[in-house]
Amino acid sequence: MQQDKRTFKQLHYDLWDWIRKNPGKRKDQWPEWEDNGGTLPKTPGCCFACAEARRAYLTSDREKAVCDHCPIEGLDDFTDCHSTEVYPEWVGNTDLAPDIRSDLAKQIRDAW
Repeated sequence: MQQDKRTFKQLHYDLWDWIRKNPGKRKDQWPEWEDNGGTLPKTPGCCFACAEARRAYLTSDREKAVCDHCPIEGLDDFTDCHSTEVYPEWVGNTDLAPDIRSDLAKQIRDAW
């Protein structure tokens, strides 16, 4: 198996772009996850921003919490992911019209 050379930032973009194109799907259904026949192991929460935050934390002095290293601007606390308007609206409203879910996924895709 060839190692994937994409960065967490590129993988974040690819995941959310796939969701934008498939608005009825969830993050854990991304075909690139090993569980779905792909080559990538799932990240915690199926979130590459969280994976990057963990990588940054592990290479830091560890004085800040993992989520304090989140690369998405304005999200530097665990509760921030769920207190923003976009992500909770996307994750909590699977019955939204596909064009609205697609637009929310695009906003999340472009946030980093």
